[in-house]
Amino acid sequence: MFIYEVLNGNGDVVRNGQASSLDLAEMQAFNPGETVRLVLNADAFDMMFERPAVAITVDDVGREQRRRLSYTDGYLIRAMDDGDGRPVPEWAAQQRKAIREAAKRLEGMNPIPPDYRDERYWI
Repeated sequence: MFIYEVLNGNGDVVRNGQASSLDLAEMQAFNPGETVRLVLNADAFDMMFERPAVAITVDDVGREQRRRLSYTDGYLIRAMDDGDGRPVPEWAAQQRKAIREAAKRLEGMNPIPPDYRDERYWI
């Protein structure tokens, strides 16, 4: 929700209101010389974006680990294929090992950081 004020050429507020998008707020200046000013009301902003803190669980870390491992799954499938049988490249094996180790480190933290998906925890 966007809170706006419409100002006339003298800078006086002639109307105000709320709009569901920035485009709709900007369209409120329909008379010559009018401009729209978006109003940032800290209380309204906090109410719109306030989210309760949620503890990160080991399951969350596990899902992120599986997501990251999935990028190298093709090499494992290829290695198991009788028709192909090429080994898993060394870099893919090392990357998979690093992902598992990072997940173990994260799972051992108390509390697990809310930004656990950040690359700095996984490299």
